Amino acid sequence: DLDMACPDVPVVIVRSCYHIVSVNSKALELAGIDKNTPDPQGGQIDRDSNGEPTGILRENARHLILNILPKRSKTDNLKLLTNLSKKLLSYGITTIADAYSRLEPDYYDLYNEASHSGMKQRILLYYDWHELKNQKVFDESKTNSKDKVWVRGIKIIGDGSISGKTAWVKPGYFRDEQNLGLPTTSKEELLEAYEYAKKHGLQLSVHAMGEQTIDLIVNTFYDINGWLKDAPSIRIEHAAMPTENALLKAARSHMAFVTQPIFSYAEIESYIRNLGDERTKKTYPFKKILDSSIKMSFSSDAPATAWTDPANPFVGIKSAVTRTAYDGTDIGRDQKIDVERAILLYTREAQQILGIPKVGQLTPGYRADFAVIKDDILNIPESMIDNVKVEETYIDGELVYEA
Repeated sequence: DLDMACPDVPVVIVRSCYHIVSVNSKALELAGIDKNTPDPQGGQIDRDSNGEPTGILRENARHLILNILPKRSKTDNLKLLTNLSKKLLSYGITTIADAYSRLEPDYYDLYNEASHSGMKQRILLYYDWHELKNQKVFDESKTNSKDKVWVRGIKIIGDGSISGKTAWVKPGYFRDEQNLGLPTTSKEELLEAYEYAKKHGLQLSVHAMGEQTIDLIVNTFYDINGWLKDAPSIRIEHAAMPTENALLKAARSHMAFVTQPIFSYAEIESYIRNLGDERTKKTYPFKKILDSSIKMSFSSDAPATAWTDPANPFVGIKSAVTRTAYDGTDIGRDQKIDVERAILLYTREAQQILGIPKVGQLTPGYRADFAVIKDDILNIPESMIDNVKVEETYIDGELVYEA
């Protein structure tokens, strides 16, 4: 289809989950991808019956294309970040954790420049492990939590997405039982990253959606003591489908789960298509995780979903307290939580997992980062929470946004 529309110009379309790319034949040609190109470890090049690439590249195979795309200029990046800052302030967001930070260009330098150009938020970075492990020297001065921009940790991608059928699951996908998805890391790589994180005082964050990936992480680190004093040393990102074994071991090992209410809310069609109705209801079991005494917080994972405003926390709060998708589908109402708990998971609990000093609470001695909202979120109908609007946002007691 892409070839028919653009036979002579390279076209690259990135799926909203960021785990799959679709390209035309011209892009394959420029990237040097043909029937003799092997699948990279943790990736898959889809092929037709003759072995020719179809243009769909999954997980680590997508980097064969993404790594050769033209880079944005620094000027364009700074403009995007300052505009993003204003958008996030309109949602009352005062802190950003960039969970997939690059070294080329170095996001630490980029965000510092953006801060001097008008970006208001506090910013924590998690460097991509595939880039970071090749750095002979790590500058530990970047990890000062008192700075406005600082490096919190390392990010590893452990598998893919449920909506893209690349999360490493067990059993297999609905009506596609032989497809278990793709693991994109290994025990050996996890331990290598752990040694690096421990040496440099960094948190280790691992993307894990499917049962097999979550089990791999908790089994790998179950007997390892934490090394950070200000936050959990290991953070599992998403934790969409934890097994009983994972819940038990994660709790005993003091691992943290950071999960996103937006996914099944916004992507309900693909979840039911890929998992079936009953299994979809069991994903993101918020109440079960909390009842297991696992430290948990919410985040947006923006922009990695098809929802128009994935960073809007009020949509996430609505999803968590109703466990109802945007179209009214039940997404596991036995796992819903109350509004106050949902707010705490976006604020105080997130602060404690990130280890940011003195934010996340309106408490004497803490920084005055807060938002003023128009509605009484604790008393309005749950179905209306996504309509809540922020009137003012403050950072360090200074008004930085006004509607």
